[in-house]
Amino acid sequence: MNNKMRKMAIAISIPALYAMSIVPAISMEQLEKPIEQIAQSAGDNFPSLDEISGSAIDKVKDEYLAKRGMKEGYGENESGRFYVGWATATIDIPSTDVSWPDAKNMAFEKALIKAKSDYIKLQRKSITSETMRKYLKDERPFDPNELAKGDSKAEAIADKFVALVESELDSALKENGVDPSGYDATKKRQLLEDSIEKTSMVKSYGSVAGITTLRTFEDGNSVGVLFVVSEKLKQAASQLLRGSGTAASSTVTGKSVLEQLQGQCAEDVCFISQDGIRLMKDEYGNDTLVSFASSGVRAVKGTSQLMLDKAVEAAEISASQTASARLSEFANASLNFEEKASAISRSSVTEETGKDGFVAEKESMDVGKMVSQMAKQQSSLSIKGETVIKKWRAKHPETGHIIVGVVSTWSPLTQANVSLKPTQKPAAASGNNAEGKPLNVRQSADFEASF
Repeated sequence: MNNKMRKMAIAISIPALYAMSIVPAISMEQLEKPIEQIAQSAGDNFPSLDEISGSAIDKVKDEYLAKRGMKEGYGENESGRFYVGWATATIDIPSTDVSWPDAKNMAFEKALIKAKSDYIKLQRKSITSETMRKYLKDERPFDPNELAKGDSKAEAIADKFVALVESELDSALKENGVDPSGYDATKKRQLLEDSIEKTSMVKSYGSVAGITTLRTFEDGNSVGVLFVVSEKLKQAASQLLRGSGTAASSTVTGKSVLEQLQGQCAEDVCFISQDGIRLMKDEYGNDTLVSFASSGVRAVKGTSQLMLDKAVEAAEISASQTASARLSEFANASLNFEEKASAISRSSVTEETGKDGFVAEKESMDVGKMVSQMAKQQSSLSIKGETVIKKWRAKHPETGHIIVGVVSTWSPLTQANVSLKPTQKPAAASGNNAEGKPLNVRQSADFEASF
């Protein structure tokens, strides 16, 4: 094959191979465009939906609700109407950080209060809004600011004083090798402005008592929380607030709360994914509030034995405190929510005159928005009989962090048990398999909580 034929073969084969490898991803119309234009196409400038944190969690959440025949918002069951809330929050530090377990817990709190905020906005909210448009076109052949200046002796002296100070400062800058021209003041005059700004505010306030965790989801980067509230749960919250209710303790009708938990979470590592409050039945049929909480142990390889032991103790105290706080929030929490949003579009032309008398016009086009939210939840509770039924320690199966936690309960029976304990023992527990975890999303277990 001579050189001419060889060049022809190469010329034919390269485009053919190029087309074979690229066509599935890029259309023929795109191939005809310059490579710079292809690289800067709109589709390449923005992230895909799958890159958004929490995308996998949303999919698993939808599967869970569909499996139970539920949806976000209002629904009905044999006990009456209920509401299911949902929100996600990102874990703001990487899983390699020693503080990651605590960051995960705070992401749970953030997601929960976001979902509660949506719930009270649905109940009642006040809305205010304001839209302002401004237009200016100045074609006057003089600067009104200059005409406004007087010609008094005091103003003349002031101008001379400014000039003297500037000259002294310029000399000092030059001696230190700094170009003073970079700090020269410029006179500015607005020739054109065309802008519009829209501002709105939403305020809500209401009770979020009676809200319990339905399911939690976590994928290492984000946390999602499903909660449920119903009239039955609100009554349980009122009962807890008053410390009232009749305790049954004579006939065993089922498994104890601890046996039910161990049936779903045979290993302590399972409790890492459990958070929040649930309403369950004890072995005597009493409605029992169950509070889950955990805390990370801030220790790494090489931490001294003393510091490790104290870190574990501190984490256990923190988890116990959180479990109690969640009972208080269930009983009578209220939420104050405020949200502001502002959007602006502004075009302007400004005339700038430098110290040397050079005049330039600068155009600017700005579009932007600002949002802010504030949600403040408050609660208080005085009870007796909160009982810790389990303390646990485990290593996170993927990150390796040591996490400790507690499970505490309250019911009319635990309140009565402060002075009197039942003598009848509950039946032994039998294990059940927890649900699977698709898309590498860890989920809390189902404890047959009623609502």
